[in-house]
Amino acid sequence: MGGASIFHPISGSLTPSEASMKEDQAVLFDYLLTEFLRIEDVSNRLERTRELLERFGSWYDIKDVLNMIPESWSVELVSGFLISAFRRLVHEKNEAMVVKALSGAENLQVAAALVEKCSTVGPQ
Repeated sequence: MGGASIFHPISGSLTPSEASMKEDQAVLFDYLLTEFLRIEDVSNRLERTRELLERFGSWYDIKDVLNMIPESWSVELVSGFLISAFRRLVHEKNEAMVVKALSGAENLQVAAALVEKCSTVGPQ
């Protein structure tokens, strides 16, 4: 859940303790990925890392993962993670656009109500 993403995965109304717990879990998942990348048996390292990223990819920032995995790894090895991460980013971007549009509509309603009220009261 690093800061490289412009859309933060923790949204909504979390209490400070819930947010702290989420951050602690993210740190533990980062540690787990680091340890998986240290597995000596190459085929086991590839398989375990791929499984971790596919099952728990929402805990990871794309940029951090791409910086951690060796450049020699094929994109195919992390394709499941990348696909779900990009889908999540697109979803978050679309959600942000809807929220922005709804906020703009609400602002227009308030402005229209203000103009109507001012015209009813008249000049003072």
